[in-house]
Parts: sequence; C-alpha cells; structure tokens
Amino acid sequence: MELRFGVVLLALLSLVSVSGAATGSLLLLVSDPQTFVFLAPFLLLAATLLFAFGETMRRAFVGLAGESQTSFAVYCVLFLVSIYGGYFGAGLGIILLAIAQIIGHSDFHAANSMKNLLATNFTIISIVIFGIGGLIDWSAAITMMAGSTVGGYFGGRWARTVNQRLLRILVVGFGGLLSLVYFWRSFGPQVF
Repeated sequence: MELRFGVVLLALLSLVSVSGAATGSLLLLVSDPQTFVFLAPFLLLAATLLFAFGETMRRAFVGLAGESQTSFAVYCVLFLVSIYGGYFGAGLGIILLAIAQIIGHSDFHAANSMKNLLATNFTIISIVIFGIGGLIDWSAAITMMAGSTVGGYFGGRWARTVNQRLLRILVVGFGGLLSLVYFWRSFGPQVF
C-alpha cells in the first residue's frame, strides 16, 4: 500500500541494490569476514545517525548540490550499502531507512516500504549466491523464513497504527543499542 513510488525509481533502486548485494555476497565467499565484523559497530552507529538526521542532511545535500546530483550520490551510497548488505547486513534496515529518508521519503511508512523492497532484493540475491557457495544451513534458513514472513506480515500491519514519531524514536534507540552491543562484542571493555 505504501509502495507508491515511480516505476523508474523503484527499478533503478532495485538494480543498484541487487548489483551491490551480489558484489557483497561474492566478496563473502572469497574474503575474511573479520574485516566487516570489525567495521560493523561503526557502520551501525553511522546508520543510526543517518536515520536520526536524514531529513536535515537531505535538505543540506539538495541545497549544496541540487536535486539531480544528490540523487546520483544517493545511488552511489546505496551501491556501497548494498555491498555491505550482501556481505554482512547487521543494521541494514536502519541504513536503508536513512537512504529512503535522504531520497526524500520523510513519511516513515513510505520509507519502510522502500526499505522492505530493497531488503527483499538483498535477501534473494544473497540466498542464490550463498546457496550455490554452500554457505546456507537450510533447516535454520527455513525456520527464519517462516518467522520473517509471519513477522513481516503482522509487523507491517502493526506499524501502520503506531505514531511515526514514536517509531522514529524506537528505531534510533534500537540502532544506538545495537551499536553499543556490537562495539562491546568487537572491542570489549577497552572501549568503555
């Protein structure tokens, strides 16, 4: 219902996200995952801040570079984020919400629908690549798919009834908490 964007925009966003996710998934097959594990807390924190200040940043970008150049920059960022999504993916939802907001979708439900479409793209391409690469535990994957389907259906219905300001506060709070957890896991007591 909330996915009311132009077909060209959705196709372009999907193409960019699938290309980046495929690149990230292929990188996972050939590289040491500890690199992204190290970067995860920083990326999560950056995503949370992007989401918290996305509208302000969007206005600043448009003011400095104009609408068309801002769009190009967002596609470049989406490609990089998609690589991250295909490779690691922790906190990806917050990053995608921030990108949707910077593109100009300040309505939470519209931004969330765009995030869900892009996340679906990541998931499908990653499943194909990881399946071919033999990295999927299919019994665990089927359980997660069932839970995600049920949670996505009921969560989407519930989200429409919740105040957008409250949802933003919850997303930023959860992003901050997730960042702290990942900092603790990656660096332990020496950071705190």
